Amino acid sequence: MTSVLVVDDDPIVRELLELTIKGAGYECLQADNGKNALEIIDEHTPDIVILDLMMPVMDGVETCRRIRNSGRHSTIYIIMLSAKTESIDKVGGLDVGADAFLSKPVVPTELLAQIRAGLRTVEDRHSAMTDPLTGLLNRRSFNAFLDREKAENDRYGNGFSLAFLDLDHFKQVNDKFGHDVGDSVLVDLADLIRANARPSDLPCRWGGEEFAWLMPKTDLESAKVAADRLRAAIAGYRFNQVGALTASLGIALARRDEDLKTLVKRADNALYTAKDAGRNRVVVEGEDVPTNHEITNISVETASAAQLRMLIVDDDPLICQYLSLMGEELGYRSEFVTDSKQFAGAYRPDIDLIVLDLNMPGVDGVELLRFLAENEYGAAVILISAVEQDVLNAAENMALDYRLQVLGGLQKPLVQEQVNSMLEQAKTLNRSNQKVSSPLEILAPGGTDELPPLDDLRNAIEKKEIEIYFHPQIRLKGRALSGLEALARWKHPTKGFVPPSYFIAFAEKYNLIDDLTRLVVDKVCECCKDWQKKWAPVPISINISESNLDNLNFPEEILQTVQNYSVVPSTIMIEVTETSLATNPNHVMNVLTRLRLKGFQLSIDDFGTGHSSLARLRKIPFRELKIDKMFIDTCDTDRENRVIVSNTMHLAHGLGLKVVAEGVESEAQLAVLEELNCDHVQGYYFSKPLPPSEFEAWYGNYLGK
Repeated sequence: MTSVLVVDDDPIVRELLELTIKGAGYECLQADNGKNALEIIDEHTPDIVILDLMMPVMDGVETCRRIRNSGRHSTIYIIMLSAKTESIDKVGGLDVGADAFLSKPVVPTELLAQIRAGLRTVEDRHSAMTDPLTGLLNRRSFNAFLDREKAENDRYGNGFSLAFLDLDHFKQVNDKFGHDVGDSVLVDLADLIRANARPSDLPCRWGGEEFAWLMPKTDLESAKVAADRLRAAIAGYRFNQVGALTASLGIALARRDEDLKTLVKRADNALYTAKDAGRNRVVVEGEDVPTNHEITNISVETASAAQLRMLIVDDDPLICQYLSLMGEELGYRSEFVTDSKQFAGAYRPDIDLIVLDLNMPGVDGVELLRFLAENEYGAAVILISAVEQDVLNAAENMALDYRLQVLGGLQKPLVQEQVNSMLEQAKTLNRSNQKVSSPLEILAPGGTDELPPLDDLRNAIEKKEIEIYFHPQIRLKGRALSGLEALARWKHPTKGFVPPSYFIAFAEKYNLIDDLTRLVVDKVCECCKDWQKKWAPVPISINISESNLDNLNFPEEILQTVQNYSVVPSTIMIEVTETSLATNPNHVMNVLTRLRLKGFQLSIDDFGTGHSSLARLRKIPFRELKIDKMFIDTCDTDRENRVIVSNTMHLAHGLGLKVVAEGVESEAQLAVLEELNCDHVQGYYFSKPLPPSEFEAWYGNYLGK
C-alpha cells in the first residue's frame, strides 16, 4: 500500500494532512522532526515524504539532504512545505533535492495532485535504479553512488569498503532445479543481504549471482566482520527446494585518488581468491589465505573422501584405468566394468558416482541411464563419449528428465582438468540412495519436515487461505496491459510462504488438486467481477494441472463457477503445460476441446521445455503460446536461443497463435523481442506477481503514465 510520511512539528498540521491523505486511500505516517523522520524512513521506507521547512532538532533542508544521500531511499519523492514568508530557494531546499514545494496552509487538491505525480516519479525512479528481480540497486545506479562515495573519500578521507559476493556452485542450482527456483534463491539472497546490511550500506545485484556491497565509513576490519556475519547467515539459511548454499566474499578498502576501475578490480580479485581457496569464506585483498585443506567449518554437506565410491563403465580398459587413477588421487575408491551387461551386478547402493560411457557395445549408455531411473538409483552421473557434443547434450537432457543427478558430459579424448573438476563437484552433492522422483523429494537435504504437513494444506484449502497473486502481461505494441496470470500462493501462519512447487505437487499426490483448482478459479472470478466494473476486461490466465485434465467434468465445473460470478468465459485463459499434453491424450483432447466450446481460451505454457509435436499443436484449439523463460533469459546474448525464440514465434504466428514471452527482465531482451515481432511479454521488468490490492495500485499508476 502506498505510504506517505508527514514531518511537521505542528500536531494540528500533521492531523489535517493525515485526514486528506487517508481519505484518498493512502497510508499515513507521522514524525514531529527530521531526526525522528529518518528513523521511520529506515524502518518503513515510505513512497512520499512531506517535509516542513522549519523544525526543531533537524530542519527540513538537512532532513532532505540526508534522505537524498541515502542510496536505500533515493527513490522517495520529497514535498517541502513552507510558510509564504519563507523562501525555500534561499535556504537551500532546491539544492538538496526536494521534488516539489507547497505553501502553508496546504490546499488538499494541490497536495493530492502532488502525491499522484510523486507516485509516478517514484515508480520511474525505482524502475531505472533497481534490479527488477531482487529489488536491490542495479549496477548502473550503484556505480553512480560508488562514484559519489569516492568523491567524498577523495575530499574528506571518510573511508569506505567495497565487497563482492558470489553464490558458490549456483550453476548447479539452475541446472538441477530450473531458472525459476534459481530466481527465488536470488530473491531470498537479496533479502538476507538487506537484513545483514546497515541502514547506510548500499547492496547491489552486480549481475547473475554476483552482488556488490558498498559500506561507507568502514575500515577493513569492520567490513570483514560484517561480511563474515552475512556469509554465516547465508550458510545457515535453507533455501526453498534447494536447501543449504554457501557464498564467497572479497573485500577491498578504497584508496584516495584511486580510480574506481582499480578498486572494483581489487575487490573482484579478493572474491576469486576466496573461491580458489575453497569457497564459503571472506577474503580481504592482500591477506594470506590458507590452502583448501586448512579451511574449516564449511557448511555445504560434503561427504568424507575416504568413503566415496566410484563406478566406471567403459568398454576401453585404458580409459577405466586412467579414470580410476584420477579418482584415487582425489580420495575415491574406484572400480570399473568394461561390459555393460555386468553393470547391474556391479552397482551397489553405496556407489556415490558413476562415470558412464554412452557408446558401449551391446547395451549402450542410454539404456543404462533408463535402468538407473527405473530402479531409483541415486548416484551422481558423469557422461563421457566420443560422439558429437549435440548428441552428448541430448543424452544429458534425457538423464535430467529422468531426474538423475547428472553433473555433465565430457567429450573424448578426456581433458584432465575437466575430469578433476567434475570429480571434485561430485563430493559436494547431497546424496540419497533413492532417485529424486518428484518435487516433494528435492526440497532440501533435510527433507520435507521443515515444510507444512498434509493436514495444514487441506485446512488451508478448506478455509480458503490460499492467496492469488497476479502477474501482468504487457502488449509490446503500445505497452498496454493485455492480460494477467493468476498464481496460487500459500502463506503458512508459522512457516511463511510455502513454495508452489511443494504444495501443488502435494495437492496432486494426495488428490487435493481439484479442490485447489476450484478455490483458485473462485478467487480469480471474484477479482474479475470487481475489476470489470472499473476497467475494460483483460484475460486472466489460470494454470491447471495434468490431474485436472483427467477430470472429464472439469469444463462443466469451471463454467458453472464463472457463471455464478457473471464473468464471461472468454475472459478466462486456461494454461496447460506442454508436458501435460502427452499424458492420456484422449482425455486431454476431450477436456480442452469442450473448454473451447464453452467459450474459454487456451494457452500452452512453458513451450520449448517438453516434447510437443506440430501435429498436436495443430489439433488442439490453442489461442496463445508462452515461450519459457529459459529461452528468453539469454535471447539477447545467445545466438542459438535467439534462433529458437524466432522460429517458435514464426511457428506460433503461422498457426494463428499470439505469443507471450515469459521472464523478461531487461531492456535488451525487450528490444530483441520487439525485433522478432513478439506479441506480449511478462516478467519482472514490468512487475513482479502482486496480490490484488497491490496490483490495483500498480495498474492505477500504470494507467496514469
